[in-house]
Amino acid sequence: MTNFSLLSLRKYAPANSRFLIYTDKPEYYNFLSSIVELRPLGKERMQDWKGPHDFLWRIKIMAMLDSAQNDPGHLVYLDGDTFAKADLAPMVEELDKGTCFMHVKESLLSEDKAKHKCLMWKQTKNKEFGGMLVQKESAMWNAGIVALDEKSKIELLQKALQSTDGMCEADVTKWLIEQFSLSQALASTGKLKPADQWFAHYWGNKEELLQAINNFFTKTLKQMHSIDEAIASIDINAWKKLLESKPKKTFFQKLLRK
Repeated sequence: MTNFSLLSLRKYAPANSRFLIYTDKPEYYNFLSSIVELRPLGKERMQDWKGPHDFLWRIKIMAMLDSAQNDPGHLVYLDGDTFAKADLAPMVEELDKGTCFMHVKESLLSEDKAKHKCLMWKQTKNKEFGGMLVQKESAMWNAGIVALDEKSKIELLQKALQSTDGMCEADVTKWLIEQFSLSQALASTGKLKPADQWFAHYWGNKEELLQAINNFFTKTLKQMHSIDEAIASIDINAWKKLLESKPKKTFFQKLLRK
């Protein structure tokens, strides 16, 4: 997944972009070693990044914060199950103006009927975490894509981290609290917008897309002689059509909606 995501980024990102992968499996990315900088995560560092409450997904915010503190320029984070589908220059222009992005706005936490979100709303409503009040207008955005401008990235990620730690301390259900904390932090700017015109996030249709990606790389390894050839072979319209196929819900996904 991540290999394909990086190829799509290379296809559509500005020429001066840098690509980083934080990973505990650097050997998975040998194919992209000439275009990406790998930042291996050892067990000790990963445990440290989980924080005092041993929360796995705190690592996501910590990886972004590590890059924000050490690398110049805007920051665009992507989950592995994503790919770029359009020229990213317009998004960079928006980042230059101080706009920030997450993939899509999913719902208002106060109105979502999913059990885990109902519980989160009950546990957090009218309370402050990271200096941000959870209220009826507080929305859950999807954090498969997070894009931050250079000037505000550190401050916003620190707020999200404080919120995440505060919710862990308050024993809030740990389902998506890092995502909600990022949503709260970025929404506090008044400049949060969706990024779905530039990126696909196929978490709900993963089985079909994974098979297509496996087929793509099987062909690539047999027929392509360079990364540039592999990038050129990506037919983005064909991948968009795959996204339109109706995903098959797993038993677990159906259970969550009950």
